[in-house]
Parts: sequence; structure tokens; C-alpha cells
Amino acid sequence: MYTKPLTKTPTLKRSRVQAEDQDSSYDASSENTRLTHLLHADDGCLDDGFSYSLHNNKDHHDLAILDASADSQLRNALRFLPAKPQLDAFIEAFFSNVNHHYNFIHPPAFIRQYVNWSCRTQQPCLQDLQLTTLVFMMCACVTQHLDLDAQATLGIHLTQPSKDVSKAFHDAGTRLAEAIPAGSYHLINLQWKVLSICWFKGEAKFTEAWHTIGLAVQEAYELGLHKSRHKATQDIEVQIGRRAWRVLYCWNWQLSSILGRPFIMNDIDSEPEQPDLKGSAPTPTLHTKLQYQLISSLAKRWQTPQNINSPSKVRDYKNMVEHHVSSFPAVFALNNPDTSKDAEWPWVVTHRYYVQTMAYFMILQPYKSYLLHPSTDLSVPEIQQLRAEAVECSLKTLQIATQWASRVSQGDGQFHLVVLCLFDTAAFLSMSLQRDQVNNFPQQVKVVVAVNEATATLKELQTISRGAQSSYRLLCKILQKMNWKAMDI
Repeated sequence: MYTKPLTKTPTLKRSRVQAEDQDSSYDASSENTRLTHLLHADDGCLDDGFSYSLHNNKDHHDLAILDASADSQLRNALRFLPAKPQLDAFIEAFFSNVNHHYNFIHPPAFIRQYVNWSCRTQQPCLQDLQLTTLVFMMCACVTQHLDLDAQATLGIHLTQPSKDVSKAFHDAGTRLAEAIPAGSYHLINLQWKVLSICWFKGEAKFTEAWHTIGLAVQEAYELGLHKSRHKATQDIEVQIGRRAWRVLYCWNWQLSSILGRPFIMNDIDSEPEQPDLKGSAPTPTLHTKLQYQLISSLAKRWQTPQNINSPSKVRDYKNMVEHHVSSFPAVFALNNPDTSKDAEWPWVVTHRYYVQTMAYFMILQPYKSYLLHPSTDLSVPEIQQLRAEAVECSLKTLQIATQWASRVSQGDGQFHLVVLCLFDTAAFLSMSLQRDQVNNFPQQVKVVVAVNEATATLKELQTISRGAQSSYRLLCKILQKMNWKAMDI
């Protein structure tokens, strides 16, 4: 498949080849010391008892030499990656800021392959094409929400706005991926597709994220990740693949709920893993397991979010979510969480905000769909009570999302959820207030204040996020149509 050559990519001043030719201190054969610690940094990424086999070139197809067209596209794309020292900084920043949220890329395995890839002198093969696409997506996610202070901290130096650089990386990776032959299913392909979804969500492009989920699910099925396997027979590749499956499963349910689309994934062939929620210390992957376990239970009950379509079902759904959340470890508790280990486990702070925000946001979704439906009669007492519950949940969602926004680190892999919750919840409250038919909207003063605060927060975030920028503009349009400034409170 022919891909138009990349002619303009806003990134560093010099292309990778130019920089390395001009930098006398650059040694392409050496392994950057900034990355060597990642060769031994599992940091709870893996459970005990699994053998190493990831990216071990087990399939000769991975080593197939590229045809002339694909080879040309790969070589052209490589010219637009930054110089090796700067690229190393991007990779290190990815594992510091992004990967620990999902852990579907194993640091030691990736770094070994990255070193071989960066020093390769022989004819490029299929796996080089796949890995280069993954590298582009990693760089896109790292640079998506970077301000100048964060760039200095991470040792990253961009000559153009990080939003533009991030988009250029993602566009380059997407274009290069078109050269990957059809049927070349591989875990690397699944990894870059999942990162592409993460990037789309960060840009508030949820329709594009939805379509990419479909592509990633197809890849996962072809790799057999939907099949249950005995733990003793699993290796790292299977475990990493299952991590990616959990993430896709959660995102599939979330976007199904937000966009009103069907739920397209089946669960694995056995019950989901049941971690000891109370008795063990949290790991970097526990928050994903907790959410996956909850969504798996919800999907078994209702199959798809669209089936939660009556007041009784909405309340049953709410009770299920609240019951599950009540079993969370103390570090993730909604009320008075245990913060004593925050210094020892710095990642747990972001994960706590994620779990708490997602819990309230998930509870709110069926309320929102039902109450905003044109056929819902808001004058009925039962519906008014339902609306009061939704307003209370919305205020809690905005409160925790605003707190998170004040602390979120730039380049954080969960940044998109902050933006989504602020926009979606504020839009719901404002539209609900507009539909008030009997002028008895619950907690109206608090609602107006919360919507104004959410709007102000999105305005601040728009300087580093395209997603926040588009969300802020859309929310302003919604409020302007309502003559929000003249709202009588």
C-alpha cells in the first residue's frame, strides 16, 4: 500500500540524521545510561511466576525483509524522529509519565528491542516497521500535554508547541502503519493501536477513538487474547496482552456509554481475575483490574449501557457500582482515603484521582442518558428524585475532577479523563437546568457555581491540550445559547 511521503513534520530543529551527523558526542552503538535502569524496572508490572518471551522473535514472519515501497516509507519516517539523545528522553518520559497507568508495554523487553532497533544496520524487517510505529505513538502521547516547565524537568526541548509536535508524531505513526502488511498480527501492533486510542481521547476525538478500538479489538482477537489460559502456561507476552485487553474492555464500555454505541467486546472465557482488594498492597495495575472487574460485572448484567433505560435499572446500576467501589483498598476509598503511602508510591495519587473520578462519572452516565431523553417527563415526582440524585453525583464528579486538574502532571497519561469529566458533566448540568419545567431545580446555586468553575478550569487547561481547547469552546457555545451569564440564581 502506497503512503504519501512525509514532507513536513513540526518537531525538533534538526532531523535525526542531521543531528547525529553533527553531534560528535553521539555514539549510536552505546546504550543510553538514562534508559538502562528500565532494563530491570518491573515495578510491579508483572505478577510472579511468568517466564520471559516478549518480542523474542519467535515468528520468522517478524524478520521478513520489507518490500521496496515499505522500506522507502520506513526510511523516510525515520528521518523525522528526533536525535537519539532526545528520543531517549521521550522514551524515558513515556515510562515515567504514561506507561504506569496501563502497563501493557514491558520496560525491560521494550528497551532491549529499542536498543537493537536504534543500532540496526542491516536491511529493515517487518518488526522494524511495527516498532517504529509504536515509537511514534509513544512520542505522541508523551508530548500531548507538555508545558515548558515539564519539558525542562524531563530534559525535552521542543522548538514548536507541544500540541503541534504531538499531532505530527501521531500523524507520522498513522501514515507509517499503512505500510504494515494486512494479516501481520502482532502484540506490537496492538500496543500502538491502544496508544493511538489514548491519544485520540486526549484530543477529545471520541468517535475516532471508538473506531480505533474496533481495529485494536480485531488485533486482540487474532492474537487469541480473549481466550482464558491456565496461569502456569502464560508468559510475559500473554500477560501484557491481557493488560491491553482489560484497558480496551474498559474503554469500550466508557465510549459505548458516552457515544451511545454498541458494546463490541466479549469477556474472556472465564471469570475475571479477583484480586484481594483489601489484603494486599496496591500495584501499578490494580486500578485497571478494579475497573475491569466492575465493568465485567456490569456487562454480564446489562450487556450494553443502552439497556439501562428505566429509573429502576438506573438505581440498580448505581447500587452495583457503589457496592463494588466500597470494596476498594483504603488508598482508593471515596471518603477519607489512606494517603500514608503517597510518598512511597507516587503513582497511587494519580490512580486514586482516576478511580474516584471514574466511579462518579460511571454512576452518572445512565442518569444523564435517561434524564436528557426528550420523552422523559421531568414533572413526575419519581423523575425529579432521579434528577436530584444525578445533580448530587454531578457535583461530586466536578469537585474531584477540579481537584485532580489542579494537581495533574503535564504529560500524564490520564489527562484526557480530567477534560472529559469537566466538559461532559458541566454540559449535562447546564442542559438539565435549561430543561427545568417547574423551576425547582435541585441545588441550583451550587450547580451554577460548579459549571462556572469547570469552564474556568477548561480555559486554563486549553493552553496545553487540544482536547481541553475544543471542549472549552464547545462548552462556551452551549452556555451562550442558554444565555448563561443572565442565569437567575
